[in-house]
Amino acid sequence: MKINMRLRRVDDGDAVRFLRWWNDRETRRFSGAGGPVTLDEHLRWFFANIENPNWYVGMVPPPDRVTYSIDGPRLPEPWTPVGACRIKQIESDVQRRHWISIVCDPLERGKGYGTELIRLVTEAYQRDARGREAGFVYPPGCVYARIHHLNAPSVRVFEQAGYAYTGEVTGVWRVYWRD
Repeated sequence: MKINMRLRRVDDGDAVRFLRWWNDRETRRFSGAGGPVTLDEHLRWFFANIENPNWYVGMVPPPDRVTYSIDGPRLPEPWTPVGACRIKQIESDVQRRHWISIVCDPLERGKGYGTELIRLVTEAYQRDARGREAGFVYPPGCVYARIHHLNAPSVRVFEQAGYAYTGEVTGVWRVYWRD
């Protein structure tokens, strides 16, 4: 099923939304980072990373229905953020690979948005990276994902987005890649 999704770059207005997504219990369980993140910690991290040109928010059109609240009928927002995805080189990776990470709105899981967001961000990155071949140890545009071995939904969305298991294991992490 094709999902109607568009990408936009992350902006300042996403900071609090991302904190809510990031502090979701399931997200924290598989992040490798432990407990909840405080607002101060999150804002320091967020604004230190906001300049990444490969950090996007996936947006979907509103449902075709009016929702109701205590204040009466509410028309849907023009496009709704459902997740964020970024690709970056991690300084501690001696092989200089480029890694993808994703976080989805917990209320939007299971709708195929994660797969589409990963696919769109990977393809946008690969189009750009293949034009810049200098300095890559791996072929330009190769993107790697580190996935907790118990996180079956994440494995599924990455595989559906064209990623394959490399066979590499580091502790509880399995490495997937897409060329």
